[in-house]
Amino acid sequence: MDTPRPYTTQLQAGLGMVRETISILRLWEPGDTTVSLANKAIAQGVFSRSTARRTLNLVREMFAPRFLREAGRSAQVLKVLVEAKVPLDDLTQLFFLHTARAVSCHGS
Repeated sequence: MDTPRPYTTQLQAGLGMVRETISILRLWEPGDTTVSLANKAIAQGVFSRSTARRTLNLVREMFAPRFLREAGRSAQVLKVLVEAKVPLDDLTQLFFLHTARAVSCHGS
C-alpha cells in the first residue's frame, strides 16, 4: 500500500521565489481568487519576463497554497509587513515558515 507523500512538486515550485512573493503580496487584495490574482498580475505586467502560464502557475502552485488558505489570513498579515518595509531577511524567514506550514497541512 502506498503511503501519502507530504512533499510535492507544487510546494517545490516556489522555493526561493521571495521577490515574486513580495510582488504578488503587493498586488493581492482580500477576496482575490487565484485566477483573478493571476489575471491582475498578467494585466499589470508584474512579471514582464514571464508567460501568462508561468504567472498563473506562480500564483496557483506557489502563492495560493502558502498564503491564501484560511481566507487569506496569511496574505493579509504579510501584505501589511511588506508595505511596512520589513527587512527582506525577515520576510524571507516568514515565507519559509509558511512553506513549512503548507507542507505540514498538505501531508496531514
